[in-house]
Amino acid sequence: MSPIRALLAGRAVEQAAALLEVLGAVPDRRRARGRRYGPASVLALWFTGVLAGQQTFTAVWEWAADLPAESLAGFGLTRGVPSERTIRRLVAGCDPAGLDEALSGWIARAGDDTAPGLRGLAFEARRSGAPGRSRRRAR
Repeated sequence: MSPIRALLAGRAVEQAAALLEVLGAVPDRRRARGRRYGPASVLALWFTGVLAGQQTFTAVWEWAADLPAESLAGFGLTRGVPSERTIRRLVAGCDPAGLDEALSGWIARAGDDTAPGLRGLAFEARRSGAPGRSRRRAR
């Protein structure tokens, strides 16, 4: 893991309240029925896992399952760790522009004093399946 990613992952855990605050602005597109976890909490957990080097939703979930209860509580997760499916669906269903804006602002503030030259961190959206192929079936 790069030193900058390690720094930001540590900052994300230390400053979970600030991360939750900025991610609270990302709209939740889920229906109210069946929500157990707040969107900001799940997004913060996912983002911190990615910063810590986890590259898949399953890896983020496994990493989160190993966190101490105090760290989870810092993310507002008092009911335990959300499932891999919950993390994946919430991240995939959130507003990409809102998520980008929130995370870019947090990264800029978190890296200001100790990471000179840090301009940002890019995330690549990936889809499963072959590029250019439609998921719709011909009828």
